[in-house]
Amino acid sequence: MFGKRNLIAAILILIYSSILLYYCSDDKKSPTGGSPDDISGNWIAEETIYEDGDTADPIVRFEIFAIVHSENVLEIEIVGTDNSFTGTISGNKINWSTDITEQDGITSISFEGTVSSDGLSISGSAGWTWVNTEDSESSSGTTEVSANKLLESAYDVSGLWNGSWASTTYQLSDNFTVNIVQNSSILTGSIDVPYIGLHSAVLKGAISGSNITFGDIEDIITFKGIIESDSISASGTYSFPGYNDEGSWQASISGSTGSNTITIINSFQVSDMAKPDITFDGDNIWIHKYDQLLQYSTSGDLLISALYPGSYPQGLTYNGTDLLFADGAWGTSTIYKLDINGGSVFNSPGSGQINGLDHDGSYLWAMDEGSEYPRIYKINSDGVAVDSINCFGEMVGGLACEGDDFWYAARYMGETKIYKVNESGDIIKSINTEDFFPGKVAHDGTHLWYYSAGSANQLDTAGSVLSSFIIPNQYAYDIAYGGGNFWFVTGETSADSSIVYKLSATGEILSTMAGFGVYPDGLAFDGTYLRIADNYSHKIYRLNPAEDNFYPIPNEDFDLLTYDGTSFWASSTMGGQIIHFDLNGNIINSFTASFEQSGGIVAVDGSVWVIGKTFLAFDKLYQYDYSGNLLAEYSPAVSFAEPKGLTHDGEYFWYLGYDFNDDTNNLYQLELSK
Repeated sequence: MFGKRNLIAAILILIYSSILLYYCSDDKKSPTGGSPDDISGNWIAEETIYEDGDTADPIVRFEIFAIVHSENVLEIEIVGTDNSFTGTISGNKINWSTDITEQDGITSISFEGTVSSDGLSISGSAGWTWVNTEDSESSSGTTEVSANKLLESAYDVSGLWNGSWASTTYQLSDNFTVNIVQNSSILTGSIDVPYIGLHSAVLKGAISGSNITFGDIEDIITFKGIIESDSISASGTYSFPGYNDEGSWQASISGSTGSNTITIINSFQVSDMAKPDITFDGDNIWIHKYDQLLQYSTSGDLLISALYPGSYPQGLTYNGTDLLFADGAWGTSTIYKLDINGGSVFNSPGSGQINGLDHDGSYLWAMDEGSEYPRIYKINSDGVAVDSINCFGEMVGGLACEGDDFWYAARYMGETKIYKVNESGDIIKSINTEDFFPGKVAHDGTHLWYYSAGSANQLDTAGSVLSSFIIPNQYAYDIAYGGGNFWFVTGETSADSSIVYKLSATGEILSTMAGFGVYPDGLAFDGTYLRIADNYSHKIYRLNPAEDNFYPIPNEDFDLLTYDGTSFWASSTMGGQIIHFDLNGNIINSFTASFEQSGGIVAVDGSVWVIGKTFLAFDKLYQYDYSGNLLAEYSPAVSFAEPKGLTHDGEYFWYLGYDFNDDTNNLYQLELSK
């Protein structure tokens, strides 16, 4: 096969060769005799291009051209391009020579051909030379041309054709679609062959009698075949020279099988995605990108960018009030409620190693010990660290606000003490402890509390214990005070997720709730919400202690999620399994869908809609009832990009698709028709 420069030259030469074919086809009768009077019309040419020294591996392509024959002059236009040339004809002989300027060089071509006596075919050859105008590098070769005049056809093949192909070279098969516009014998439109990455590629083709030839404008793949007598079906052979592949194909025009169709009525590009899913919140569309949730208007405006919780996204949906984000089996194995107005998740400041949190009524304060020295960060309601304080100590534990001052425990030079510092980090007071590792601290507005060795101790200003109570779980990671009660969080649970305990001032357990994160090492209460810092995900989460913040996930693997108003539906990306489970994580029912891979799921008006996908492409949209019975299926009007998520805005479906051709992610608005 050609080198890069030679390939470019060869492609140009192919164009020129096809032009030569044009010339050849436009043979007008001359005094020499033996030639037709007029070869004006549309022609299809097959070109076999050889580079010198590589005659065993030619490039083969076809070209469609239009010829106007006037006396001994041929005006030739390559259909679908801006290229046109002039040649000459004498008797049944055609000749032309030209130089073509391209981006990095000039190709010189000289063609000689012969027209058959009936004026229906041309054959000949061209010599070509390509020279790089920058470094004078060159290549040369020949092109063999065989062209036939396109005959009038009784068939109108305009419309959408859905087909399938099967390789005779490899064990491969897949679907394709062709949207054809027919103008006399010339075919234009678009072609989609998802398996090889062709999406809405420009179509070139021709029909002559019952013979049809079509392919993409770049000659990546070519289909040849016969229109059947029913005029709605066709079959033949294809060639895919890039992989030395060939095989058979068959297709039928859309509507001949009674299938429902989908068309794209609007689209816009969105940010790059990783493991995405999408949902609609009643007004706007949400998608997740890496560690962010993005809100887009239906006109494509990016409205909000917020963090998502956890570390393993496993689906996104909406329940009418909150976004519901599933953090999968490698994360917390829960579905977390997110306030769509923001504030649910912050990135931990500094190194992300938080060992204490507290809230002063206006700002959240976080103790970070992972830097060169401990630092207390001041965080506003948007999660932005607006200030920080350098602190004393090598190991630190806990953080408590008292007015404008702070308490924390720290170990330094073999001693562990409780320190009180001001907003400049100056030490105001210190209290000795007998601990090796620093404990946790809280302040109730009057007294300092210090958690150590499984108990919470109320201290006076000298550090003497005034009262104490036993913590129910000795693995408390932090304690907080607020609203007349104590809170503490532990990460030692069988569910690999934290639990928050609410205690009275005397240590009585009042309630428990699910926390967030595997390694929670900071807890604060602001009067309404709890904040938990998780040192596994390096994020700070906001929880509402007055309600359940989570739904459990069943022990099933899935990547796409939807909510039907009372329960969840999930779709696995492999195996085509649809799982229906309640708010307690109990599986209600499941069924195997009509496909192996899913690309989106949404519950709409008592039906579950799921996209089935093939390699790099949208296959069909399936509608099921809640028992798993297939109600309907819809096929794309043309090939759609690879699906990554599905939602519904109350009127239209939207899907997130990855376009392999231009490496973009787009939101597509769909319209269904029967």
